[in-house]
Amino acid sequence: MNRNSLGHSHYYSLSASVDYTIPYHEDGEIEIGVSGSYDYDDDLHRKDTLVWGTENVYLTDSMQFEHYINRGGDFDAYVTLQHKFGGFTLKGGLRTQYQAFNYRYPEFPKYDFQKSYWGFYPSLHLSYRTKSMHNFKLSYTRRVSYPDGYELTPFISYSDDDFYTGNPDLKPAYTNSVEAGWSKYINKFGNIALNAYFRNTKDQTCELEDVVYDPYFGRIVTFSKPMNAGKSLNTGLDLNVTYRLKAFMSIRFYSNVYYKKQEFMFRDEADMRKVDNVSYSFRLNFWAKLWKVLEVNLSGNYRSKSVDMFSITKPRYSIDCGLRAEFWKHHISVYVDVSDIFNWNKMSYQSNNPYYTSTSTSTNSWSSRAIRAGITFRFGKMELESQARQGAGSEQGE
Repeated sequence: MNRNSLGHSHYYSLSASVDYTIPYHEDGEIEIGVSGSYDYDDDLHRKDTLVWGTENVYLTDSMQFEHYINRGGDFDAYVTLQHKFGGFTLKGGLRTQYQAFNYRYPEFPKYDFQKSYWGFYPSLHLSYRTKSMHNFKLSYTRRVSYPDGYELTPFISYSDDDFYTGNPDLKPAYTNSVEAGWSKYINKFGNIALNAYFRNTKDQTCELEDVVYDPYFGRIVTFSKPMNAGKSLNTGLDLNVTYRLKAFMSIRFYSNVYYKKQEFMFRDEADMRKVDNVSYSFRLNFWAKLWKVLEVNLSGNYRSKSVDMFSITKPRYSIDCGLRAEFWKHHISVYVDVSDIFNWNKMSYQSNNPYYTSTSTSTNSWSSRAIRAGITFRFGKMELESQARQGAGSEQGE
């Protein structure tokens, strides 16, 4: 009754890409490609407050008014060369990426800014396959993550209890990624795969949460601002095992154990603060076909606690189940699916912020248990005619 809120967003994007492959040898090829896009974004958000003593007279809160127009775009180009010799395949590439932002604030031109980023990023991949179905791979890739335009704006966006501001000095985050893997197909069993990875990131972007006295509120409030962390390290090991018993049953087990380390320079501290932890996750999928008509699917998921620079996420887990059956020579199908059987779907966070202490835990819990059921009737002649029409239409390019 005391506040009117208004918001609108007009956005469109134009993009185009071309990829071309040139076979230069029976065992080798060169691939080149370019892509580009242009984005236009016009966003307005405002809050009007009711004038005391009136019924329908509102004044715009200038501190909670934001209107910007962004005209930006990006351009990518790459070239890769791939060659096979024996059981080996070698692939190397070089990519260039460019991104630009042009923000205008019609009502507050002092916040206008332009920013662009550009760089070259190499990659190298090597794989080897044996006649006994062993597969090995080794790769190196240098990646970049450019800041989003809204992370760069110096504009201060106020809410009722805190505020957010971008960081014009934000740097791109560069990652050196090394991956190695082995997989093996085993007759009358299935397959097994083992993958290891190492990712070292410099200037990784994270959202700083701090407290400060603000004259708009007239008190100390919290605020958030994107910052470049010093370094981050993410390394781990994946195990994937699939067991197949003919056409009757299959079991897939997937596990991940990883180590994560982050560094950040906090205010009022002379040394870098370090946060590290070992986490793990498991996923188990079971499928079986019983009496040639009933399919059973079970899935269980678990992810352990993880620690980040400003928060701690508690473990998460869930179990899903599904049943499917066919009768009367596949003319009738019935299914029942239950997701999150025990309704465990929730996420709990605890503050790990060195700027202000908090012993509370924030938990987001929702009823995600859902039951879906259905029945399908198929009439053979009608289904064959429908498939014939679909096949004819695809041949004609419809």
